[in-house]
Amino acid sequence: MVAIAIPIPVYAALLLNKAHLFFDTPFFYWLNTFLSGVQSPSTTRFQTTAIMNVMYGVFLSSFSIFQFFSTLLLGSYCDSHGRKKAILISLLIMVFGFVFLSFGTYIQSLSFLFLGYALLGIGGGNITVYYSMLADISTIKTKAKYFGLVGVCFGIAFIMGPFLGGVLTKSTSHYWLNYALPFIVSSLCCIVGLLISLVFLPETLENPTRTDRIVRKSFESLKLFLSTKSSLRTLLFTMFTITVGFTFFREFFSSYMFQKFEYLPNQTGRLFGYMGIWMMITQGIILRILPKYSNASSIIFVVLPILAISFLVLLLPSVGGHMYFALPFVVIAQSIVVPNVNALISNSASSNEQGTILGVNQSLQALAQIAPPFITGFGVVMHLSLPFILAFSVTLLGFLLYIAYYLKEKKSGKN
Repeated sequence: MVAIAIPIPVYAALLLNKAHLFFDTPFFYWLNTFLSGVQSPSTTRFQTTAIMNVMYGVFLSSFSIFQFFSTLLLGSYCDSHGRKKAILISLLIMVFGFVFLSFGTYIQSLSFLFLGYALLGIGGGNITVYYSMLADISTIKTKAKYFGLVGVCFGIAFIMGPFLGGVLTKSTSHYWLNYALPFIVSSLCCIVGLLISLVFLPETLENPTRTDRIVRKSFESLKLFLSTKSSLRTLLFTMFTITVGFTFFREFFSSYMFQKFEYLPNQTGRLFGYMGIWMMITQGIILRILPKYSNASSIIFVVLPILAISFLVLLLPSVGGHMYFALPFVVIAQSIVVPNVNALISNSASSNEQGTILGVNQSLQALAQIAPPFITGFGVVMHLSLPFILAFSVTLLGFLLYIAYYLKEKKSGKN
């Protein structure tokens, strides 16, 4: 997770500065010509900030497109071949992803950047496997608490990663090395994680359901869970909308700070580190206390509308420093809602279906992250605040979906 978080402050500064990259394939040349209306064989740079915003959105979407498929495949694979094998394969893929990203930065190639980011998306599907391992060792009552541990890890990663990435971009006088160095360090982190997992990571699945039909099983499972169990379907789509909303915020927060307040990567890195601290406090402490006073369904019912409103709070700061007061509302609410929704989804499946159902869940979350970067890539051209407004609207829709589930469960006496 630290490896993924290190380059976070780099992407916006790298891809929204036309002096840093050139398009090196006919596709990027065509895209620049189509969007700008300028056709020149000698042109190798994007012409306007608007075009770079669109490209930035397309770039961010590529991660989620490949993660959508990998979460399904890794979810089914870890059910049939074990959790540990799936983790090792995914970490190896991520090593190659960061290598391509660093090389693409060094030679200023968008093609290698896209290839590397796509490989990260494939390897990033391993979040399904981690959730499955936690489900293997937890009970219905402790599942939200254990899933919260993933949030704690994300918090640590958000504290260390972006801050380190910001520092690394200032470590030399050569801009290409400034921006390549975070990717190099991330690849080394993945190698360390691969070796540690190989030696120390235990296998938590006692009886794998062996099958060689991984691809077919993955998509059959997606179709099955979306066509049956109406309460589960409602939860999955609620999680989908929550993820869409948060993605509007997360993917364009760096861009927003860069374009509105002229924040450099090291400054944005400190903000992400600050968010990580609140994430750790929430999921490491608050999330352990809340179940003593209420169940997961009721907690979500109260906190989810707060999450929606908190995205609008981000529009209030007139200077960058005021974000330190606005961000905790988003982070605390998100850190409470997501583990509890994931726990309800996990509790809807048997122990032998954990990898599959969590794979479907994570795959839908990956699907939810495809459109927002692309939409806001165009949208910020109209208004820079649009991502936060869309985040509020979609999250509010998720709350309306959840009301239907909550009232149904309450009527049946399960709540």
